[in-house]
Amino acid sequence: MEKPGYVSTHEGYFIIGELNGKTTPRIQELARILSLVKRTDITDNIFKERWDKLCQVTMTIPISSILGEGGGPGILRYENFHTLLARIMSENLRVAAAAGYRFDTMLGLKTQDWQRLARGPAPEVSRILVKGAVPATPPPGTADIPPDKPSNIPVSGDIISRDIARGLPIEMYYLTGYIINKGRENGVPTPVNELILSMLKAMEKGEIKPGLNHLDEMLKKTAVNG
Repeated sequence: MEKPGYVSTHEGYFIIGELNGKTTPRIQELARILSLVKRTDITDNIFKERWDKLCQVTMTIPISSILGEGGGPGILRYENFHTLLARIMSENLRVAAAAGYRFDTMLGLKTQDWQRLARGPAPEVSRILVKGAVPATPPPGTADIPPDKPSNIPVSGDIISRDIARGLPIEMYYLTGYIINKGRENGVPTPVNELILSMLKAMEKGEIKPGLNHLDEMLKKTAVNG
């Protein structure tokens, strides 16, 4: 937010849709208006898109902040990091299914592949996860993105540390918190997301500092049996 009414954005596009999946005149008009700013697609499954985005954000932003890596693609060089991401995703998908939203794939991986990676390193799954996707002609402003930029994992700055420094509320309380609350409503345990939220609260209070030393700790505390 540069100033009221003025926003600088990164590359990307809008996906919109009616809750009932129908293509209505009003959704077409909204798409027309939004397309003046950026490409806008209409979907017949807006809940899939919403869970897709929720899973992206709750997987990457808090973990990158806790590990002090800022959310850049460099953190993907740690194979154990993939396992931790998969444990978050698998838990999110169980919550989604219990809430009535079952997805065969999410972020380019099948549900069973996320589950397999959650149990420990699975190099063939990791290769799919981090497959490069930089186009031959990069969009404006993205030419400096390294060629190993992953297709399935969003790259972002350390939003959480920035907000803590500014004394702003951490948005993950409402995003990771949503997963936790939905899990409680539907009888699905969410130990991974609860651990993440507790560590973010500790960071906010200054009780712990970001660092890669937390990775092994988090893997031990979220170990998957079977």
